[in-house]
Amino acid sequence: MTRGRPVRVALVDDVELVVHGLVKMVEPYASRVEVVALPRDHAEDQEVGYDIVLVDGCDLAELATLRRRSLARRVVLWSWDTDPRHVQEAMGNGAAGYLAKTLGAADLVEALERIHLGETVVVPPPPVLAADPDRWPGRDAGLTARESEIIMMITSGLSNQQIADRAFLSINSVKSYIRSSYRKMGVTSRSRAVLWGIEHDFRRD
Repeated sequence: MTRGRPVRVALVDDVELVVHGLVKMVEPYASRVEVVALPRDHAEDQEVGYDIVLVDGCDLAELATLRRRSLARRVVLWSWDTDPRHVQEAMGNGAAGYLAKTLGAADLVEALERIHLGETVVVPPPPVLAADPDRWPGRDAGLTARESEIIMMITSGLSNQQIADRAFLSINSVKSYIRSSYRKMGVTSRSRAVLWGIEHDFRRD
């Protein structure tokens, strides 16, 4: 990734411990990301000039207000809550990204850079949901939501490394998910897994 100036990130949060914790966490990446703390009560009064507004959890009304104020080109939620329904609701209301607080510093910085470049980033990626949020493709075969996500990416033609990059997993974790999925699917090769995925409606729209 070609880098120029650091990505300017405004962190909207009133909890001092959270603010200082994030600033300290990304200090080793100062050449890539600059974090500025903004009190929640005064975020709307700030001048435009940030690349990303990172909000430590917010309701949809606050999200809409921050987007309307155009404090930054992109508003990103940063939360412990990774319920797929809440993530999808936020993304459907204009969030440019949704990042879990479980992310380490390196992954968080990389995600912010990707969002700054125009990508829509959700980490961890939400599991593939059907109309019923408690179901997903392959569940009847015993696949977990995460395994279902991995098989969908395999069916879409992604390599193990591409899956690892998109799902923010290590390559060994991806291989482990693939092995456990293959056992449940009753296949022993990638080509058979792709055919199985197509037959079981794992194709992306």
